[in-house]
Amino acid sequence: MMKKVGAILFLVLMAGGLAQAQASRDKNSFPTPAPPKSLVPWVVPVVHVVDLHKTLARMRKQQGVRIGVPGSAPRNIINVVTGLVVDDRGHIVTRLANLDPEDKDQKITITTGEGQSHPARVVGIDYATGFTVLHVDSLKVNLPNSAIAATPANTTEVKILSADFVSRAALAKENNRIYITPSIKVSDGRVDAGSIYSRARGALTLYSSNLLSRNDGSIVMNSDDQIVGMAQYAGFGRAYLFPVETIRDQIVKRVIEKNGSVSAGWLGVTGVSVAQLPHGEREILGLTGNSGVVLREIVDKGPAAISGLKPNDIILEADDYEVIGTADLMAMLSSSPAGRSLRLRLVREHKPLEVNVVLGARAQENPWPDAFLQSELLLNQRNLMEKRLEELGPQYRSYLKKELTRENNEVLRELGIEIRQLQESLYALDRLEQEQRKADQQNPATAGVRADNRGSSPEQVPQAARPTTFAAGFVGSDLTPQLAAFFGTESGIRIDSVSKGSAAESAGLKAGDVIVEAQGQAGLTTAQLKNLFSTQQGSISLKVVRKKQPIAVTIDSGQ
Repeated sequence: MMKKVGAILFLVLMAGGLAQAQASRDKNSFPTPAPPKSLVPWVVPVVHVVDLHKTLARMRKQQGVRIGVPGSAPRNIINVVTGLVVDDRGHIVTRLANLDPEDKDQKITITTGEGQSHPARVVGIDYATGFTVLHVDSLKVNLPNSAIAATPANTTEVKILSADFVSRAALAKENNRIYITPSIKVSDGRVDAGSIYSRARGALTLYSSNLLSRNDGSIVMNSDDQIVGMAQYAGFGRAYLFPVETIRDQIVKRVIEKNGSVSAGWLGVTGVSVAQLPHGEREILGLTGNSGVVLREIVDKGPAAISGLKPNDIILEADDYEVIGTADLMAMLSSSPAGRSLRLRLVREHKPLEVNVVLGARAQENPWPDAFLQSELLLNQRNLMEKRLEELGPQYRSYLKKELTRENNEVLRELGIEIRQLQESLYALDRLEQEQRKADQQNPATAGVRADNRGSSPEQVPQAARPTTFAAGFVGSDLTPQLAAFFGTESGIRIDSVSKGSAAESAGLKAGDVIVEAQGQAGLTTAQLKNLFSTQQGSISLKVVRKKQPIAVTIDSGQ
């Protein structure tokens, strides 16, 4: 599914508005920008000439997807995006889709309000946030502190400045060229504190009925014409809004200091939301609430391992930010650069603990950040996805009734793509749940799919199996390898609950006990133990671990 997602997202970027003008099929011929209409001198259009064939070749290599291109497709695509001048040394921050930082033959220009066109070079990409830093030697425009607005505390009405273009058909004698006029368009929007996913990124949430994929990187200003921040497109009508101070003083600064791209952070763990755990396991881990992430696996020699994190540690906070589950933990990690130090508040063996972790660098950069959430995030967000579909449906139908203008067609196209993405995600989630149920029926110890922080693809990691009810009056689940290690055994069956008045209660079994042997047989699964109870007559001897101490229990099989 992740490969298909990448292909869909590529179509969004290339067909949904970021690829805004077709360059000449002659690779040596490029458009000539005309003066833009800019409200402020430090907001500039950025024109990026994308080699379509190079982009597709890189995408096929990175994601392993097959993408066909019509023979009539142009060699080059023009992206017109918004840039923000951040200092008097010629540095500009922007967001460029389909940028290959390793390609030394980039063709990027910026155009000032006076109509001057300047060539720009790529300093680097901040992979944690997706912002690109450019440098223009000849640019002498500065962003004064007086032009920067304070971060809004409440819902605020804002203006959204987005780069756009007006194209002019070539004359007959110039039929191998196309001319575009970069410009800055203004639309209305509003900003508020947003969701936990925005806050985890250190961002706000921007809403506007005019937000499309080509508005990625738009500059947001308040009513006093002060800059609030820059937008990261998150879906039709909404975006994450990074405060301008964060962009200038953190994101741009770390790229300039490195003089190159900055890798996204990597923790090196797999985990599961506490809310996804069976009640019995929460009791064993000493958890009273539903918040937090239980670590299942620690990558050997990874940042978490070096910092001393262990399986079954429960992360409750990261830098004083409450971790509700894997979704917001991953949002924080995915927007953090390599080298960032995080202070984690944990629970380990029922005791509070604080650990400082320095994030490592991801081994492979994900060119489509935040395109799709991984499996557990999908599980946690089913309601959010269904609610989003309910929002998009009426909007799509309303635009179908409107005049077929370029802008309305663009909205319909992006609404349709996002609706299909959500539908395919829900369909994939249904398939995943069906496969897990089928696997559980065949093997009660089947592990589920868990979201992780290893890279762009989900991993198969152990999770507590579905509980099994025994006629002797108890409910048990197969231990994961991590929980088995916690109890000091190689494997076993955890007792989730014991019925009052049952044979299990009479034998002395208690919730939290772990059965490690039955009739001298070790390593039994719940299915095997249930079969033993159904075939064995009389009493059955069990070896049980309780509070890490072994005890012997004899129980009536009921046969």
